[in-house]
Amino acid sequence: MATPLRPQDIGPIAAARIPDFVIEAVNELLVKHSASPTITLLLHEVTDAAMARAPIDVTRDQLFDEHWLDFEPIYRDAGWRVTFDKPAYNETYESRFVFRRVS
Repeated sequence: MATPLRPQDIGPIAAARIPDFVIEAVNELLVKHSASPTITLLLHEVTDAAMARAPIDVTRDQLFDEHWLDFEPIYRDAGWRVTFDKPAYNETYESRFVFRRVS
């Protein structure tokens, strides 16, 4: 018999759907920019790094369509403060993930 998901179950299930190559790409970028207490990763940096590690049959659209870039909860659980910042309709900067170390 199927049971309904509890809110606390969704995070781990969603995290398990994110491929390892995405997490590896983000980890690589965090190390690359680790000199700063606040690390900003531009969306194109993350997608480029993920695609460089992705299997040949994965498309850039899949990163978005499958929500594989929704990795913030994983890093929050690991001890980061992570936010995703995207421009409003009247702004023109590039979307970014901002990682802050939790003391």
